[in-house]
Amino acid sequence: MHIRQRIVFATIIIALLAFILIVVYMTDNITEGAQLPSGDSITLQSSDITDISPVSTDESNVTDLIDASTEPTETETPDTAGPDNNPPPTEVTNDDDGFIVYHTDSSDIARGSLILINSANYYSPPEDTGFVFIGELKTPHYRVSAPDMLLSGMAIDPLNEMMEAFYDHSGLDNVIVRSAFRDNDSQQQVLDEYIRDVGKTEALKWASPPGYSEHQTGLAVDFGIYRNGAIERFDGAGTYTWFAQNCHKYGFILRYPQNKTTVTKTAYEPWHFRYVGHPHASMIKNKNWCLEEFHQFIHEYSWVDPYKTEIDDTLYAVYFTYNTTIRIPEQYGYMISGTNVDGYIVTYITGPDE
Repeated sequence: MHIRQRIVFATIIIALLAFILIVVYMTDNITEGAQLPSGDSITLQSSDITDISPVSTDESNVTDLIDASTEPTETETPDTAGPDNNPPPTEVTNDDDGFIVYHTDSSDIARGSLILINSANYYSPPEDTGFVFIGELKTPHYRVSAPDMLLSGMAIDPLNEMMEAFYDHSGLDNVIVRSAFRDNDSQQQVLDEYIRDVGKTEALKWASPPGYSEHQTGLAVDFGIYRNGAIERFDGAGTYTWFAQNCHKYGFILRYPQNKTTVTKTAYEPWHFRYVGHPHASMIKNKNWCLEEFHQFIHEYSWVDPYKTEIDDTLYAVYFTYNTTIRIPEQYGYMISGTNVDGYIVTYITGPDE
């Protein structure tokens, strides 16, 4: 009887093994049949990219330089994702040399006020864009061409401050933001209109294909002049030269200067202003750079030997790193921005003896 039980048990085991082999065989055939035929591929077009929706209208998180004294301890993760658009560190530690060490993710390269987008550098926006509605948050002395126009949350306060300063200077409130954030479809529409008007070769000097336009970051604004119910071209002349001369005080730069077209590969656009933040806008203004030249310059400096500059009686240290591990002196305010190309630009307040 004991031997018979063993035979029954062995028979059951063999049956189970056979069943498992049959299932594995069928699964392999199903998987093989689901593959694309040889030579076929799937190509994603720009229209396949999901449009970006606003995620926040809360200005409380909008910062430029973050006070390091308020940074969380080693066991916490700072909440820097959101309207300020700075790269959120995935891990924060402290080393023995008095540095905060940020361990970011490589995808954070597309975040921050210093990202570089041009004809050579494609931009894929992060999911948490931190866009806000300009019409809901703007001050009284300028206009917007559409009530649902979006802008990066980190740029709305500086934009408002700049527009109020211009009004105080000139008494004029007829400047209108005619364009800010554009999604892929809107950017393609702008390019198509230029192509119809001036042809493709000339159009590409003025408008970029989807993915290569600063407008898709929400950090750029195009101005116009609102007069007699119509929007006229903003030429930056006369009273309006104030913007090119003073925008750096509010973290903006004239993105495509007339004397930098060979560097930017874009025609002179006196109406196009880009937010890069402090102190970088003043650095770019003082050195007579465009954004491409700023990036090229900062690439020569590391955390061991950062570039130091004094802006408005404050000494800043700025450096570039390819690494996702970022070192910052823990006693100072700082800002981290991806480049959208190859690494990060780190800026912190320092002192003459550092």
